Amino acid sequence: MKEPRNLTSTAWCKVAGVVALAALALTPVALSQSTKKPPAVATGVPPAFDTLKIIPVDGCPCGSYKPNDAAEKRYQESRQLTAAGKFEEALKAANDALAFDKGPIYRNQQAVALFNLGVARAGIVGDKKRLDEALRVWQQMSRGKSVACEMTFYANALCRLQRWDEALKVADRAIADCNLSADAKVAKSIALQYLGQAPDALRFADEAMKLDPKSVAALYQYASCCYDLAKYEDALRAVALAIGLDPADGQSRTLLAMVHLALKHPAEAQANAIQAVGMTSDPAFLMAAGGVLSELGQYQQAAAAYDKALQAGFDPAAMYARAVALHAAGNRAEAVKVLHDLETQSAGYLNVQEWLKALGG
Repeated sequence: MKEPRNLTSTAWCKVAGVVALAALALTPVALSQSTKKPPAVATGVPPAFDTLKIIPVDGCPCGSYKPNDAAEKRYQESRQLTAAGKFEEALKAANDALAFDKGPIYRNQQAVALFNLGVARAGIVGDKKRLDEALRVWQQMSRGKSVACEMTFYANALCRLQRWDEALKVADRAIADCNLSADAKVAKSIALQYLGQAPDALRFADEAMKLDPKSVAALYQYASCCYDLAKYEDALRAVALAIGLDPADGQSRTLLAMVHLALKHPAEAQANAIQAVGMTSDPAFLMAAGGVLSELGQYQQAAAAYDKALQAGFDPAAMYARAVALHAAGNRAEAVKVLHDLETQSAGYLNVQEWLKALGG
């Protein structure tokens, strides 16, 4: 299946170390008195969650199903509603399709709709009952015969929930179902990467890229693995190809900024990070772009990236990072205000209380 570019939500992946706040090493007094450039927000590569086919699309290279005329219309309607983010309506249409045919392709669409309803933001449970039901449907399907790429959907859902060991096992099943699927191999690569097996992750990303050279997700994942392995020139080539295929992709643009930073190309890193902030609403990538801008001393722009990340919902790490950037930019009053808000919403978070005392807040 070709990767959709209009996913409704992507991961805020703390497991991957998207935000490792170097400011933790500073004492509150040092933060308030130092005239030196404060440590920036370190960044790790956010995962290639745009590969996750939570919105089904055409083009699975393996398997086939015989459409049921009565079910097919409702199934296609459910897919379209899912793409539009109308998940309640998508679930109703999927259930209507199942009334006519309980085949794997239609059951998978039911699981897709349930999963989208169950996860408010990738990795963050919105409606646990719906989420558990989606996983039960996929688990039951895993015990039977697959006719297309259903297990790739399941593996991707597990990745979004950061259940890496389970995702790896299901990805193996997806590959067994369809060895020609780039998506299944990208899913396995993601799981391996976040289990700390970067060389193996790179190998499967490379296989995925060769299966589908025009897969933005496969190119991104390959570049991500190269970045983790400090193969920055290889990462640069792959992510440049991804952007060539989709110039408006904020995720790839963020990774490009990170690669340029690693290669000590500050002007290119800054330009791409700024573009990335304008292109994406994904908090993980906004935090990564903000980290690049912080490293370059562009603290006001970094603070704006963190602020945009917070629009997806409260996250203490994003709020703390914003306070660090504002303070570094010389905006002490606004930094104190952000810290007060953080202490109100997440009492006792890190060294916020001490920092407020040191700042006279």
